[in-house]
Parts: sequence; structure tokens; C-alpha cells
Amino acid sequence: MNSFLKNVLSTIVGLLVFSVVTTLLSMCVLVLFVVAAGQKPGLSQNSVYVIRLSGTLVERAEDDPLAVLQALIDGTDEQTLGLNEVLDNIRKAQQDPRIKGIVLKGGTLDAGYASMREIRNRLEEFRASGKFVLAYADNYTQSNYYLASVADEIMLNSQGTLSWQGLSTRILFMSRALDKLGVQMQVFKVGTFKSAVEPYVLDKMSEPNREQYQTLLQDLWHNVRDDVSRSRNIPATTLDSLAEINMTFVTQSDLMAYRLIDRVGYVNDMEELVADYCGTDDYKTVSTDQMNGVCVGRSKKTSNVVAVVYAEGDIVDQGGGGIVGDKMAAQLIDLAEDDETDAVVLRVNSPGGSAYASEQIWNAVRLVKAKKPVVVSMSDYAASGGYYISCAADRILAQPTTLTGSIGIFGLVPNIGPLADKIGLSFDGVSTHRHSGVEYDLLFGQADGEEHQMIQAEVERGYDLFVQRVADGRGISADSVRQIAEGRVWSGEAALSLGLVDSIGGLVDAIHIAAEMADLGTYKIRQYPKQEDWTIRLVSSLGAHDSVEKMMQQQLGAELYRLYEALSQTRKKSGLQAVMPYEIVIK
Repeated sequence: MNSFLKNVLSTIVGLLVFSVVTTLLSMCVLVLFVVAAGQKPGLSQNSVYVIRLSGTLVERAEDDPLAVLQALIDGTDEQTLGLNEVLDNIRKAQQDPRIKGIVLKGGTLDAGYASMREIRNRLEEFRASGKFVLAYADNYTQSNYYLASVADEIMLNSQGTLSWQGLSTRILFMSRALDKLGVQMQVFKVGTFKSAVEPYVLDKMSEPNREQYQTLLQDLWHNVRDDVSRSRNIPATTLDSLAEINMTFVTQSDLMAYRLIDRVGYVNDMEELVADYCGTDDYKTVSTDQMNGVCVGRSKKTSNVVAVVYAEGDIVDQGGGGIVGDKMAAQLIDLAEDDETDAVVLRVNSPGGSAYASEQIWNAVRLVKAKKPVVVSMSDYAASGGYYISCAADRILAQPTTLTGSIGIFGLVPNIGPLADKIGLSFDGVSTHRHSGVEYDLLFGQADGEEHQMIQAEVERGYDLFVQRVADGRGISADSVRQIAEGRVWSGEAALSLGLVDSIGGLVDAIHIAAEMADLGTYKIRQYPKQEDWTIRLVSSLGAHDSVEKMMQQQLGAELYRLYEALSQTRKKSGLQAVMPYEIVIK
């Protein structure tokens, strides 16, 4: 009995200690945020905006209390960086006379080339206003160097590396592993180039898939190379030759000789260079958090509103993450009915997903378009379902390096019959009608040819509908759409020539066009979906699931976590899918 009471008492004490520690931890985080919220940015003369290129670039900044706490514990600054904040802060820095220049610090930000190009374009405008841009990093990834190449001068750490090697992509194929497990994937698709199913049924790229990605990479590379060529005044042919060598493995003096960088040095050397550009040692640096609180240049008195709706991630029927069909549709319909909203910009960064959810969002975009201008701004991805939800808009803008198109549909059903045989499982049952148990028949490899034809017919109907949606939205014939469809992924540059998009541009350009279409002289921007209060996000981020997800992101790193996420999403998919292979990463 004494032992029992002792165990009970120790358990109670342990729970109390845990509760106290958790409460104190939460209070510490609350205090940190309250203090941070109370700090007002005080810009001084000769200020320099420092953009730290580390962590992950996301479409829209959102305070993550758990990430902030983890960063404080680890002593790192590798958090998410919001593209919307960066673009707006560069605008403010350009208009504020107290800001003399911008420093790009660090070179390992995980971001796509289309997003990097948006920042790059804004930095070019910033430089054109007469202010300076400098870049410094210990090491540059290729995409980060692409961004840094816009700077007046690029400095690399004396022992640092710079990647310039061209583009490549690799796909993980799982068919042989599935064979060993006794799982056979049954594919129903339309589109010669619809390659999202290939990792499950092949052990290498099909020739059509190889062709489309080779063309795609060439398109992307030419845009990246040509932008760097103009900024660094290096011939494009020379940059191709340097990529053949692979600049990652050459010396810093070689990098200077090839004019890829201007200087080598350490952080203190960079500080001296900034002082030279400012004309004084007495300059102050300003962080992104401080710039977020600066108000300059945009009227707050106008009643005109351009709504920017962010659609980022996989398109799903339900769930908490990605683009949830019914929630996104409801948000758009609300804006259609909102008399205070004059125009809508739909910002799309998605490889696609559920065909059903895509149709619901397409319909909502159509309803908005009937009442006010709708402009789509495509980010790194707007493919398959991502293009489906875009095609009804009045105007579509993309970057040259945006991955778009992929007009196709597929269904993927695993046959686990061989696996069941291997482990000694068998299944039997009864049905009232011939096809009552078609789902079980498919799952255990007992479906007949007629049932396969039924599903294939449904996929083809979905494809026909997709094609017709694009034809109606773009004002071209269905036959013309079919010639550029077949599930093929195009670059934004190619999509422009094919009529899938209207012009090359970014989010800022899309907002301006939407305002012009609505005849707005002055306007303010409202972002949707509305973000939760940070205290609610704090409680949410302390939840077990979110904590595990954040921990996995930190431990695996961006690239491995992306693969894990792609595999996790596979098991959540149901119904017909309009999606491109999201796990493909272009480096």
C-alpha cells in the first residue's frame, strides 16, 4: 500500500511540475511577444535595411510563436521569411529617405526561382531610385546567388563557396520497392505527360516526361542565366561555360577572376563597405521585423480595397493545411458579395490536388469575376489544379520561371492483393449488386475489365471538363487546349506564348492591374484568409501535432522534409487528382 501511495504521489507531483513548467514557458513566450509588440521602429538617418536570406521563403508571413521560441533557444535566425513582407518593405525602403541602401545577408534561403525573381525585380527598382544594394554570404546556393547578382557589389566570405552549375531535377521512383512489398499501383489517367503517377509504376522517367522536363529546365535556365548576364555584365555563353565547370569547387580568386563576385572578406569587411556606400560609419541597420512597422507611401484614408487572397499548397477536399476547397470557395464568394472590396487578386502557389476541390474554387472565382475584376498572380507553381483554379480569372500573370499548365487528370489505386497473399490474408464477402464492392475489388486486385473502364471513363470526363474550363476561361477552342494539355508542365515564358497566361509579372504587378481594371486611383490592400491572433496561434503551436511537425522540419531540413510531406500527402489523396509531381525539386 505504501508503495502504491508513493507511486500515486510521485505521479501527481510530476504532473504538477510539468504543468508549472508549461505555464511558465507559455508566460515567457507571452512576455516576449508583448515586449516585441510594444517596440516601435525608430528609423534613423543613414539606415540600412538588412534582409537575412536564411530559413524558408513563404508566400505570406505569419508569426509562429513556437518557431520564435525555438530560435531563441537555439540562438539561430532561421525562420520563415514572408515574400509579401519583403516586397512591401523594399517598396517602403525605396520611398523612405532615411534608408540609404539594402544589404542581402546570407545565401541559403530555401526559395523557388520565381519567388526570387519577384524580389530581384523589386531590388532593381530600388537601385534605379539611386540607392545601393550590397550582398554578403558565407556560402551562396545557386538560387540565392541569382538574387544576389542584382547587387552593386557581391562579397563572399574568404573561405566561402558559390554554386553556379546549371539546373537539375531528380525523381524518387518507388515501383520496385512496392513490388517487393506486394503492392501494385493501378493507374487511371489522361495525358501523355501526366507524370505524377510515374514514381509508383516505373523505375525511371518515361521519354515524354524526360522531354517535358528537359525543355522546362532549359526554359528556366535561360531566364536565370540571362538575368545574371545583364546584372553582372557577363556574356551568357560565358555563364554556360562556367556552369559546365561547376563553380562550387573553384577558388575564391577564380570566382573574382570570372567576375561572379567583386570581393572576398569577412563580416567586418562588409560593414566597412556599407559605411563607404553610406558615406559615414554612423549608420544603423534595420531588420525585417522593424521595417514591418514602418508606414510610408501608401494612403490609409481611401475606401478603395484590393483583396489579395493567398492560395498556397496542395488543393484538398478537407483538412487544416494547404488549400481547402470549401474554405477557399467560401472566402472568394464572401469577397464577391463584399461591397467594400473593389477587386480581387488570387495569389496561387500550388502544384494542384483534388479535382473536386479545384472545381469548387473555379466556380467561386467565376462568381467573383461576374461582379468585380479578378487577377491571378502565379508564384513558383500554378500547375494542374493550381491552373484549374486560375483559368477563369480576367487576367493571369506568371514569372518566366513559374511552373504551370499540367492540364490533366489521374486516379491512382493501390492493389494490395499480392501483399495480402504474402502475409497470409484472404478476403471474401457478399454484395447485393454486381459492382457494390468495387472499392474492395480494386484494393485487392479483384476488379474486372468493366470496372476499370468505368473508372477510366470518369477520369476522361474529368479531363474533358478541365479542358473545357480552360477553353472557356482563356477564350480559345477546346481542340486548341488539347494540343497544349496532355498533362504537360510549361514554364511561365512558354505559357505566355501558348496563351495560358496573359503577361509576365509578379504580385505587385497583379495588384496594380486589378486596381486599374477597377478604376481605382488610390487603394489599400487587404490580405485573406485573415490570420488568427498570435495568442491563438501560440496555443495552437504548442499542440502535440504542430510541435512534432515543426521538430521534423528542423531535424530533416527543407529538402528531406519536402519529400516526407509529399509521401504523407499521397496517403491522404482521394478521388480524382489534378496534380503535378510536387516532390520534384529543381536545383
